[in-house]
Amino acid sequence: MNEEEQQELIKKAFFICYNLMKTYDNSVISVKRLRLSIKYILKTLFNLKLTDEQIDDVIRTIPLQTEKYHISYGRPMGYHKGCLKIKNTYYLTVIISWS
Repeated sequence: MNEEEQQELIKKAFFICYNLMKTYDNSVISVKRLRLSIKYILKTLFNLKLTDEQIDDVIRTIPLQTEKYHISYGRPMGYHKGCLKIKNTYYLTVIISWS
């Protein structure tokens, strides 16, 4: 599997795992839990062993808004281990709103 195919799998897993983890009354998902779910599903289905940094690098390339969705990241009160860093800002949670 080449790097481009691997990146596409990570992007697809990002949305699939998010949708599996959210509930009817709570769509706020921990970035750390989402990352762990992505690792698990890609290890199980494709035998890919990914680091947090590899996953975060791909997540940072996902557009925040398209015609289909809007992604919002929640900031913690200070630094927390396991945050996603985007442009020198740390994020603890993610919410995806679908159009």
